[in-house]
Amino acid sequence: MSLEVAKIHLKTVTSTNTWAKENSSHFDLGKMTRVTASEQTQGRGRFNRSWISPEGVNIYVTYFFTIRKNGVDLNNLSQLLCLSIVKMLHHQKLAPQIKWPNDILVNGKKIAGILCEVVDQGDNHGVVIGAGINVNMAKEDLNLIDQPATSLMQEKGHVFPLEPLLDLLDKFFAVDLDLYKTEGFKPFYKTYDELLTHKGQPITLRQNGDTLTGTLHSLNPDGRLNLLLSSGEIKTVSSGEIKK
Repeated sequence: MSLEVAKIHLKTVTSTNTWAKENSSHFDLGKMTRVTASEQTQGRGRFNRSWISPEGVNIYVTYFFTIRKNGVDLNNLSQLLCLSIVKMLHHQKLAPQIKWPNDILVNGKKIAGILCEVVDQGDNHGVVIGAGINVNMAKEDLNLIDQPATSLMQEKGHVFPLEPLLDLLDKFFAVDLDLYKTEGFKPFYKTYDELLTHKGQPITLRQNGDTLTGTLHSLNPDGRLNLLLSSGEIKTVSSGEIKK
């Protein structure tokens, strides 16, 4: 049975992930807590990049839940939330793709990103997983982002109410998480693989200060990326950032 979702909405926070981490001791651990905000003043993405977060136009959401320390691998949780967001976007008649490991693109432009963090909860991991989804973001704000970006409004030509999108995402993520806790990434591998961008294309991958170049060969069943190097070697990587 999927976890019940407890909802907390805040007007302004530094970031929903930071607020959730600081307040997780007050959450009901029998539920998944969803923290949203109208505005983030210090929104964060991967690699401590700032996430542009204007007031009232986008989804800024963090989910908090626990997983037993001897339970499933945590490494695929960002990919799992990616797939839940993709389902929500499919309901809006969009055709998203995933840039490994957890950026969501529409027509080659970024529409959502994910940041996953973990805090200690005794016998459990406390998972703090946040997403920024560009919903009603205007073109002039999108142009401030350091890479090509889009929003639901730009793609579909009308304003979207945020709460129905969040409710859909709650439903999809709760069901996906329930399955992941029992079966791991295996049930999600094929769908994720089919959505992956840059397959068979030359890429540059930045990883821990190093740069790797090669061809994106395939996705490992465990969610890691296989890169075909010029030497013919297949190198499997578990983290990094694709730069085309």
